[in-house]
Amino acid sequence: MSFLEIDNLSVSFGGLKALTGVSLSVGRGEILAVVGPNGAGKSTLFNAVNGFVDVQGGSIRLEGKELTRMAVHKRATLGITRTFQNLELLPFKTALDNILMGLHLKIHTGLFSSAIHFGKNRRMEERAEAEALGVMSSLGIRFCRDSPAGSLPFVTRRMVELARALVSRPVLMLLDEPSSGMNEQETRELGKVIKWIRAEYGTAIILVEHDMSLVMGISDRVLVLNFGMKLSEGPPDRIKRDKQVQEAFLGKSYDDAGG
Repeated sequence: MSFLEIDNLSVSFGGLKALTGVSLSVGRGEILAVVGPNGAGKSTLFNAVNGFVDVQGGSIRLEGKELTRMAVHKRATLGITRTFQNLELLPFKTALDNILMGLHLKIHTGLFSSAIHFGKNRRMEERAEAEALGVMSSLGIRFCRDSPAGSLPFVTRRMVELARALVSRPVLMLLDEPSSGMNEQETRELGKVIKWIRAEYGTAIILVEHDMSLVMGISDRVLVLNFGMKLSEGPPDRIKRDKQVQEAFLGKSYDDAGG
């Protein structure tokens, strides 16, 4: 049984079919990229896994647990975290405070139960802060711990958001356009960070991404959506040469980029 299994998933908004019969599986520690034209259903797929949208058909199972009728916060306690294309940070809070927000569910559901047992809230806070600072150090952003998030350079804010998603040690990370706003060098560094997360934590990662160099460089498999349906799926090299995929999405622009 795969770590994450999505079977025959369908999502509609009124009369609009956003996803139709989409099936996929993700192994523990696997990196799966989801690509496709605008409106292909990529964000809807993420929202279905998170619980942000209602599912009309099919199933989503994480380690055998059915998620389709599970509340959003319950899914988070299972170890699912997400970043967004548009930065979702509190600009007047420090970078550290923003990252600590990623631990709030764990704090209240047992990660720091030993501290709670002894009634030492300070001990609980210290352990949370140590965890957050450790992740910041690993991502090279500890220098900004006390800086308001809104004052930081864009790429640093991206790393703060990634740290917030990572601090709870998730089993599944959903990364929505993580390279958005980054230049070529910054995107290469991001690719190294994503591969490090998989190696260090064993986290399964699904990313929606338009930068095909990043996709082809870090993904174990690529899923291509078009008009809410699965067009193709497979290793990056095979997807790159798939004529249907080239016509629907990659096209001449990718070939010209040297892919």
